[in-house]
Amino acid sequence: MDAITAFVTGADHPTGLGTARALRAAGHEVVGFTRRPDAATCHSRAWREIRRVSGAGTRDEAEELLGAAGAFGGPVFLLPTQDGLVAELSRIRDELPANVRMTLPPSEVVETLLEKTRFAEWARGEGFPLPRSSVVKSEEELKASLAELTMPVIVKPLVRTPEWHDASPVDKVIRMDSARDLENVPFDLFAVAPAYVLSEWIEGEDSDVFFCLTYLDSDSEMVASFTGRKLLQYPRLTGSTAICTDRPDADLEALTADLFRRAGCQGLASLEVKQSAVDGRCYITEPTVGRPNLQSHAAVKAGVNLHGVALRHAWGEGYSDLIGPQRRCIWFEERGLFEILTTRTGIPVPLRLIAGEALKARWPSGAHFSVTDPVPFASMSWSWVRNGMRRLRG
Repeated sequence: MDAITAFVTGADHPTGLGTARALRAAGHEVVGFTRRPDAATCHSRAWREIRRVSGAGTRDEAEELLGAAGAFGGPVFLLPTQDGLVAELSRIRDELPANVRMTLPPSEVVETLLEKTRFAEWARGEGFPLPRSSVVKSEEELKASLAELTMPVIVKPLVRTPEWHDASPVDKVIRMDSARDLENVPFDLFAVAPAYVLSEWIEGEDSDVFFCLTYLDSDSEMVASFTGRKLLQYPRLTGSTAICTDRPDADLEALTADLFRRAGCQGLASLEVKQSAVDGRCYITEPTVGRPNLQSHAAVKAGVNLHGVALRHAWGEGYSDLIGPQRRCIWFEERGLFEILTTRTGIPVPLRLIAGEALKARWPSGAHFSVTDPVPFASMSWSWVRNGMRRLRG
């Protein structure tokens, strides 16, 4: 068989860069796709090449990917890094060219795990622990639910649409401490997403969030996994990972394996939970299916290359060399960390906890920073300098 090339979407995002580095480390060439080829993450030696996406919407991008993959000639592994593309590629999977493979569960499983209300209904029916929540599809329903649920409440789109990303590029969710906070949202919620999930807030800190990243075979059995702990999120308490570390957790691994086995999931998947400071229970906050996560490269540094496992399993090749003895690691996302350190939020930074974990870690790594691949971090740093100079001038 010819060498397998990976086609990875979202090359302009740290998740895409981490994916490219992981697949390159597994010995595979990687072609990146993006609408912003000038992004810092695109200036990496991990990419064989970067291709600009010209399609206006998710459907256009998915069809463009399939066309490019079909014309490529050799075997291609297609790995999306955004929920929207996972959903779209799942819908058109019958159109895959003969030389292209993905690792996705059946369409109904993708829809259940991606669509938050379907997942909540299914998970509750199976007895899994979730916070109390409701789904709203209009401002009237939103106001009614805010009056019924116990504050604080987390508001998040049912599916993070491109319009949501444009309106809220940093915040994955919105926390509301009272119904009056709705007036402070700087954009029209229902203009950027058709529906939202409202979930009661789980008391706790950033460091009370834990996750399990996994790869499941065609029988929905876990063949590789990595469990970790978030130390910081940006924005604080509600955002994406700013710092995380490995944390062996047999209970979380068992919960993850059980949930995805019952769901009939295959391929890359992950589960995030938060331990309540009130009752000590862990509540499921979000599953991910069909794609890697922002912090997935932490698993690679710890010795578990899930990205490479996915590619090789899709093409029936061995992957045991990609699942080595796990090492201690700490991973950080530089942009979020910079914002935390330079912005007053009133939320203490757990410096002693972070320092302790950093001293234990043998393999620190960044979303952009890499000793062997320095240009993305240098490019990002230079953009910080330029933006700072513009602010000083103006």
